Amino acid sequence: TVGDRLVVSNAQGRLMQVDTVKLITATTWGLTGNAVITQPGTLGTAPTGNFLGTTDSRDVGFVTNNLIRAMIDSGGTFRTAGNLVANGVTVGRGKDAMPGNTGVGTNALVNNNGGDENSAFGTDALRLTFASLATQSSDLRFDLARVGGYRNFCNKLWNASRFVLMMAEDESGAPLDPQLLSGEVTPGVADRWILSRLGQTLAKVEAGFAEYRFDFAATALYEFTWYEFCDWYLELTKPILQDASLPEAQRRAARRTLLEVLETLLRAWHPLMPFITEEIWQRVAPLAGVAATSGKTIMTASWPTTAGSSLDPDAEADVEWIKAFVLGIRQIRGEMDISPARRLAVLLDDASGQDRTRVAAHGAYLSRLAGLESLRSLDAGETAPPAALAVVGAMQVLVPMAGLIDPRAELARLDKRATKLREEIHRATAKLANENFVRNAPPEVVAQEQGRVADFERTLLSLEAQSGRVRMLL
Repeated sequence: TVGDRLVVSNAQGRLMQVDTVKLITATTWGLTGNAVITQPGTLGTAPTGNFLGTTDSRDVGFVTNNLIRAMIDSGGTFRTAGNLVANGVTVGRGKDAMPGNTGVGTNALVNNNGGDENSAFGTDALRLTFASLATQSSDLRFDLARVGGYRNFCNKLWNASRFVLMMAEDESGAPLDPQLLSGEVTPGVADRWILSRLGQTLAKVEAGFAEYRFDFAATALYEFTWYEFCDWYLELTKPILQDASLPEAQRRAARRTLLEVLETLLRAWHPLMPFITEEIWQRVAPLAGVAATSGKTIMTASWPTTAGSSLDPDAEADVEWIKAFVLGIRQIRGEMDISPARRLAVLLDDASGQDRTRVAAHGAYLSRLAGLESLRSLDAGETAPPAALAVVGAMQVLVPMAGLIDPRAELARLDKRATKLREEIHRATAKLANENFVRNAPPEVVAQEQGRVADFERTLLSLEAQSGRVRMLL
């Protein structure tokens, strides 16, 4: 770039200046391969000739649809030798803020959105913002607050990487010898779950790039990284890695999976966030055992694919059950204002055989993530004490309320949830009572709606029973 202008070389080697905002994606992603105008021209005279894309399937050239329209209107021809993507025009928060039409550059775009030239969001956050904006809309609504949100995401990835690297250190703080990570492993349910989810995420990313939906690719990576890898998997590894009594093969599996998933994520993120991924990869790759075959930079590492990955529905079902249990306890804590530091005695009612098996297998996860003091199922014929209730499938998770809650506040909470459930039941039953819906909807959709009604009604019965228990405390 020269100043606020993007310099493009034409086939004769002459330079032309093209408005940066009209080619905003090119300025943030970089024109790759041969994206050139074969005849000299300017925006004012509508360039003519051909646009040539790149022949590499993973390199993409970008141009706005305004420039394509200008070429077509002027009688110019349009041809691609590979990937050339038409991108929308970037506009500000207000409809009158159209930098691409007024000829101003990116600095003015930032200033018009409440920022300044020294806004410390970083290039990666800006690139990720434009990737997420790369929808099929003709206008890309730019807002500096969104860049700030993606800056926070970069911080999240950085902190998660620090945790992973800490877990790969010995007692002195020195990185573990990679050979120590290559021994026998016994993957736990969390390791199997995250690898299964990673494979599904990579498939979505590949589909997003193949369809030129960079917003879909960015969203798939963002949601997996934040909500599954950072929010859940890192937490699920702590009971394993911090328990020295567990078999070393199980702890080694957790360390290796942390490193392998992070290293794969960095390669998947690299086209969108090249700088932070390179920085982290330099430290993670040697421990993951891939640096020797990938060269000295992530840029020459192989692109992550779904080859070799496989779904693990059993692990996914178990972890979803763990998450529902933990979130149920956390919701009770929040609504009853119970300190996270206070450990709770929890009772289970209507637990199925599968529920009991999962409690026995995953008790360490439940105790650590939900902050439990004890956990047991009610005996046959045992009456449940007045307790706050969370429902996991058909099982009731009870937190005895004596000394913990305000009975009147708990009754208000239960009544609010019951009212919402009755509204859901009314809407669903009304839909099922509609003959046109039942006749025209696919059978699986009708069955799904019927299942929702049954689930709502079962949960409502549990809430009404719980309300009766709370009233006993008044």
